[in-house]
Amino acid sequence: TTAEDNQLPQTGNNNSLTLIGLGASTLLGMFGLAAVNKKRK
Repeated sequence: TTAEDNQLPQTGNNNSLTLIGLGASTLLGMFGLAAVNKKRK
């Protein structure tokens, strides 16, 4: 066996772009709901 066989696959290390997108969509959704709530009142 070689050293490469004993290594686990490196997954989940480059997900910062996904987290940024998720955060941005969450913020936009919250602002959208706030605007709809203001229009109702």
